[in-house]
Amino acid sequence: MNKKYLFVVILFVFGNVSAFSLDVDLKGNYSPGETLQADILVSGQLEEDILTGDIGLECLGSSVSVVPSLIKVEENHYYSFFDLSGLDVGNCSLIVSDVLYYESGFLEQNDFSFDFSLVEANGSVIYVSPAAFRTTDLTVQNSFDVYLTNNGAAVDVSISTSASFIDLSESVLSLDSSGMFNVYISPLLVEETEKEEIVLTYDSKEFVIPVWIFYEDLGFIPEENDTFVDESRVEFIMDVESINSVLNSSEDTYGYITIQNIGSDLDTITFSLTGDLGGIIDLQVESFDDFNEGDFVKEYFYVNQRKNVDPGNYSGALKVGYDSKSIEFPIFVEILGGETVIDTNETERDNGSAIESDSGGLSISIWWYVLIFFVLLFIIVFFVYKKKSKKPANYLD
Repeated sequence: MNKKYLFVVILFVFGNVSAFSLDVDLKGNYSPGETLQADILVSGQLEEDILTGDIGLECLGSSVSVVPSLIKVEENHYYSFFDLSGLDVGNCSLIVSDVLYYESGFLEQNDFSFDFSLVEANGSVIYVSPAAFRTTDLTVQNSFDVYLTNNGAAVDVSISTSASFIDLSESVLSLDSSGMFNVYISPLLVEETEKEEIVLTYDSKEFVIPVWIFYEDLGFIPEENDTFVDESRVEFIMDVESINSVLNSSEDTYGYITIQNIGSDLDTITFSLTGDLGGIIDLQVESFDDFNEGDFVKEYFYVNQRKNVDPGNYSGALKVGYDSKSIEFPIFVEILGGETVIDTNETERDNGSAIESDSGGLSISIWWYVLIFFVLLFIIVFFVYKKKSKKPANYLD
């Protein structure tokens, strides 16, 4: 075979072997107020992990602000979910942006888009959070609370699982506006499994919460006579190591950070902000009492609610205090600046450049053009009038 053709065949074979793909499994139709669940599967080599900030949403041709949760299930497998409340019906796209990967030996960066539709609700509409759960250490993460928000008519929600080692605090939940139930995974009864499911049934609909248990990562099997030190201990139960948010000065957003008491009962928990976050973030609560062993709590925070923050980068942490101890979760916020708007009574000019005024939506530069126009018009009228009023020459003289 000709060496040139052999080289082309080798390139073709290796090019197909190293092909990259990113697929997302999600429903074709959702209703406003429901929970979007996206199972993200990667085939190929990523240069860096997909992050929460890479998940976005576009509806009716415009970007929509969402606060997604993202779980890295395992290598090249991610799972994201977020709230669809406040959206209008129409065509939408889930966007996985700025993905860095290798294609045929070359580093590429692209956005991946997956279409779905928002349609009018048929029956009750329920938002579920969290819509997925992953644990690698059942001595630390063996339970979690599931919160339900009903955006429609009151309904009974049936809750079930086929796993014998998963205990549900409720089997039926009468849901008017909101409710919750607890999921407990027994470290002593757990089987060698990687994935189980919790199924919510209402109005002939099903909502499945996947639960991933990577039990082999523990390194030991807990026995019935295992004992643990009785001391106060609080940990963050988050799928990310920090929160990063970018928004315009006219926008606001919100999120939450989950903590769990994995030690002895506590009387008081306090929340505070470090760094310069106090000027741009408001906390839902600053303290609460009776945080008992195994309890979960979500501390909600609200960013730029007053929309009067100066553009710039803000950093610090949410600090959780308990029993003369504390833990911190990093938060980074970038506020982007918009056009500078000033009052017409305080017009300033820098080196002759125009600064926008809020009077009638016109800038000072436009008023200069208007002034120049009237000055030129006055000069033209003056000379025309002068020419017409000039006395005729007296040829007799």
